[in-house]
Amino acid sequence: MNAKKILIVLRIFMVLNKKMLYRFYSPFRFLFLGILALTQVLTAQVVGPPKPTPASAVKKTRSVEDPLPTNSPSSAPFGKTPLYDLEKCINLALQNNYKIKIEQANIEAKLGELIVAKATLYPTVDANARISGSNQDPFYATKSKEDSKLIGDWGTRIKITQSIFSGFSNRNRIAAAKLEHEAEYFQYQAVINQSLYDLKEQFYTILLRQIEMETSKETIKLLETELDRQKNLFEAGRSTKFSILRIQVNLSNEQSNLLRIEQDILISHAKLSDILGISWGVAPNTQPSFKINGELSIPAFTLDLPAALQLSKTRRPELQYFDKLAKAADHKAKAERASNIPFINLFSQVDERNNPTKPAFFDQQAEFQAGLEGQWNLFDGFLGKGRAIQQEANRDANIARKQDTLSQVESEVRVSYAQLNEARRIIDTQKENISRAEESVRLSQLNVETGYGTVLDVLQATIDLSRARNLETEARFNYLLAIARLEKSISLRFNNTLADNEHTH
Repeated sequence: MNAKKILIVLRIFMVLNKKMLYRFYSPFRFLFLGILALTQVLTAQVVGPPKPTPASAVKKTRSVEDPLPTNSPSSAPFGKTPLYDLEKCINLALQNNYKIKIEQANIEAKLGELIVAKATLYPTVDANARISGSNQDPFYATKSKEDSKLIGDWGTRIKITQSIFSGFSNRNRIAAAKLEHEAEYFQYQAVINQSLYDLKEQFYTILLRQIEMETSKETIKLLETELDRQKNLFEAGRSTKFSILRIQVNLSNEQSNLLRIEQDILISHAKLSDILGISWGVAPNTQPSFKINGELSIPAFTLDLPAALQLSKTRRPELQYFDKLAKAADHKAKAERASNIPFINLFSQVDERNNPTKPAFFDQQAEFQAGLEGQWNLFDGFLGKGRAIQQEANRDANIARKQDTLSQVESEVRVSYAQLNEARRIIDTQKENISRAEESVRLSQLNVETGYGTVLDVLQATIDLSRARNLETEARFNYLLAIARLEKSISLRFNNTLADNEHTH
């Protein structure tokens, strides 16, 4: 029988005889417990750790430090790249974005500061104790035993203190802490707005680049077809080497443009991954770990400019943030100016100590005190005045920041509306222009075949078609981006801007 089986049998035997061993004297009980503990340790060393539970039987949970969400690329089925639409990206960003998590932690920190400030309203209880010994003749200079005897000394004190007047300093500090806590909520909302705008910018950029990539591929296909046809005409003596070279130059330029677009898509994916809190890992992977799904559709937008300006003044969180900070700084300035006002506290305390007149060590005498105690800082080297001036300057600076932000918000709303209207007009004009450009390419190719046109006409028509498609796509991108910028300016999220059908916000 090996050691593992021996230890298991020993444990079973000791457990079965537990009641019998407990009937003996208490030292046997300690001996039993010691043997049982030693058996458990030896068994753990011999048997080893328990086998892990199968992954299928464990309920998966996500910790706070885990940077990957449950629907992240790591949780996708093997061989499949997860597909995210705009709503899923927004949910992931709200859950995993590190800037948002930092602001959540800042809110908790400000809550702690508020609790600290409110602590001045409650009584404080202090308990002290001491014990010491003394010897009048530590070096035995005399023959007296009384002088060489160690004398004990002890005492305890419990004191309760309640502030009843602080020149309103405590109240002002509490008000300032409360305003700063409220301000942090507005800062949290501002970070969310900025993060969602950055997310939509990268999301729309990827969609834009994907459409441009398809347009570039179609252009390359047209140029390759025209190049083959010109080579055939050249062999038949109906074209020139110059025409072939011109097509080859344009084809090479368009292929370089396609490479640039593909690289831009990877860069936008990397930026979007950072916003979503998704890591590609340390492996040199050149492909994104997820894909996005959406269209650059054009939703209807009916909110007029005056209403948008009014909403931005009342809803923009940065304005409320600076307003709260200005008021908090004003309360702090009042608290600092109250530093030269007398503080009055109500106190009561109980002292207990040994009685030095009695030889017994635990003979004690008690004393109770209650009353008022005050403190008046007559001169502090203008410390309170300097701090008050500093807080007043912070107040004025936050007021100026609020006005500057208000001016920026109004400008942002007006610029967004201008871009929105411009994009809408370009979209309307390019719808028919794309059809005309496609017809122009077809006619230019037909003219070359019949001898009424040149290859330059085909090249120019192809470039015009590509430009018309890119202008229309870019206008859609600018339209959606202008709506996203208005959402940030107003701090109001409209309906989904990637709906399949047009709708009114």
